[in-house]
Amino acid sequence: MRKGAETRERIVARAAEVFNVYGYAGTAISDVMAATGLEKGGIYRHFASKEELALAAFDYAAARVRQRFTEGLAGQAHAADVLIGFLAVFRGYS
Repeated sequence: MRKGAETRERIVARAAEVFNVYGYAGTAISDVMAATGLEKGGIYRHFASKEELALAAFDYAAARVRQRFTEGLAGQAHAADVLIGFLAVFRGYS
């Protein structure tokens, strides 16, 4: 993977954590800068706006949640097992 792509992925992953804690309105680019260790220009080199970054972070977080449920429910054939698996995934979030 190219360095630029790795940096972009790191920004998205760290921004997802920050947006999850503070929300879109409560997150400033300076918060993302602190989480990534990058300057404003380093972030805006990869994203045209805070909104674009937030959308990428949301897609990243949603994909992670989807993956956890897919793995947690894999092989469950009966409704009771699916429900137990669903609850186990939720219990794993802290």
